[in-house]
Amino acid sequence: MRRRRIALGLVAVILTTFCLEIGWLGAPSVACGGSAFGGAGSVVSQGTSCGTPVSPSVPKEKPRRTLEEIVKEYQTAVREYEATLDEYDECQAGLANPRLTDAALRMLSCGNPPNEPAVPPEVANSGFIRGVQLMPPATAARIVSARLNLPSPQVKIGPDPEWNEWNKVFVGHPYWLWSDGASGVAPVSESFAGITLDLKARLTGLEFQTSSGQTIKCQGSGTPYRRIPSNIGRPSPDCGLEFENRGDERIVAVGTWTVTWSAAGDSGSLSLATQDSLDLDVGELQTVNVDPPRQR
Repeated sequence: MRRRRIALGLVAVILTTFCLEIGWLGAPSVACGGSAFGGAGSVVSQGTSCGTPVSPSVPKEKPRRTLEEIVKEYQTAVREYEATLDEYDECQAGLANPRLTDAALRMLSCGNPPNEPAVPPEVANSGFIRGVQLMPPATAARIVSARLNLPSPQVKIGPDPEWNEWNKVFVGHPYWLWSDGASGVAPVSESFAGITLDLKARLTGLEFQTSSGQTIKCQGSGTPYRRIPSNIGRPSPDCGLEFENRGDERIVAVGTWTVTWSAAGDSGSLSLATQDSLDLDVGELQTVNVDPPRQR
C-alpha cells in the first residue's frame, strides 16, 4: 500500500509539472537553468525572480534640426551635385574623341548621370526661406536641364558604302555628311525647389571629327546626299570630307544644344552636348593600265 501511495505521488508530481509547462495550470513556468526539479535552476512560475532584470535601453531622440540647418545642408548637397555633374560632363566630352579605341571607350565609361539631390519636404514648395532665396534660378535651370532627353545627332554619309560591293568608302572621293537627328525639342515648363522654369532647347552647332584628325563644322545639320547622277563626284555644299588614307576610320558627330530658360523675372542660357559615332572601312581604288591586244 505504501509503495502504491509513493507511486501515485510521483505520477501526480509529474502530471502537475507537465500541466504547468504547457500552461494548463496557471501561468507557464520559466526555466532559470539547471534541473527542472528544485534546487538551483528550478522551474518557477512566471513572475518569480530569476535574478536582477536588466532594463532595456531607450534610444535617445535626435535633436530636431532647425529650418536654417536643413536649408544649409541642402545647399551643400546642391553644390556637391554640381561638382559631380561637371565631372560627368567632362567625361562625356572626352568620349567624343574619335581616336579612342573601343577598349578605351569602355575604360572611360561615364556611367549614368548623377542623381540630383532630393528637395527636403520642409522647403519643397517655397523658393524663398524667410526672405532668403533657396538657390539661384540659374542653378535650378541647370538641374532641370540635366533631365532633358536631348536627341543625339545621327551620323549619315553619302554615297552610302552599302551601295558598293565592298561595303567601303574610298580615298580621294568626296563624301557628304549630315545628321538625321531633331534640331529642337518642345518647350518645357517645370518646377524645382519652388522655382518655376520655362526652357527651350535647339541645336545650334554640329561638328564631325574623324580619327585621322579632320574636323568638319557644318552649317545647320548638313545636306542629305541624294542618289542622282548629278551628285556623283560632287562635293557637299556645306558639310563634306575626303578620306586621305585607307584603313579603319571613326567619325564622331557632336551636337551643341543651346538651352534658354526664364524664371522669376530672371533668364539665361547654357550649352549641352550630345554625340554619335560611325565606324567605316576606308579602301583605295587603283587604276590599272592594260595594253590593248595587238592586231595580227
